[in-house]
Amino acid sequence: MNPWSVRRFYGSYGTLQTTDEGSLQVGKWNEELRDNGFSSQLLLGSPRHALPGSNCRGRLAELIQERLIDFHASPLVPHDWFFDTLHLDVEVHAMNENIICDGTEYIEWDLADGPERARRFYMLYLTARQVRDYLDWHGVVDPYGNRMKLEMDLPFWIDSSDDIDWAGSGNPVPFNTPMGWFTSLSSVVDSITLMTYHEDDLTSICTRASQERDWMD
Repeated sequence: MNPWSVRRFYGSYGTLQTTDEGSLQVGKWNEELRDNGFSSQLLLGSPRHALPGSNCRGRLAELIQERLIDFHASPLVPHDWFFDTLHLDVEVHAMNENIICDGTEYIEWDLADGPERARRFYMLYLTARQVRDYLDWHGVVDPYGNRMKLEMDLPFWIDSSDDIDWAGSGNPVPFNTPMGWFTSLSSVVDSITLMTYHEDDLTSICTRASQERDWMD
């Protein structure tokens, strides 16, 4: 049934848990996942949420409030129906259109130069840090009363891409190197999912993620 020993379930439910009926459905689903050995992670995010601005990064805070914090605070939702983790799926490299945030326009990823791409990843770090602070400020906890965990997705090629100019980005130290950026991010989030795209064997997956795994040691 589960030969890869998968233990995390990423779920995106739209606005379902913002209604009473939906809260019951999502809560019972979380409980069923946990009873079967899975942690239930709420998946939120889009590329625009890395960008500063009330209609971009600020909108992510609103989604966290509506779909996580208010859900946990509902009198209909007991603690064992809570989410285990907030999982941010904010893929800056998937930004396929120009986006305007509070009057500032950010060009799509494919048209951005190397320094701008590195700056986008720095913005992603700032998003993660602000989300961590937001969760802690509101005292968000998991079903066991522990501090809510925060996880993020990253592409496996972030350490090796020639299309990202870390040194020329103007990012502050240590965010002007991939190692400095990655280790700083890993101090803010509890875990990182490296997307190794279309690999179907464990050796290939581990090889693609080897550099980041070394940085974590």
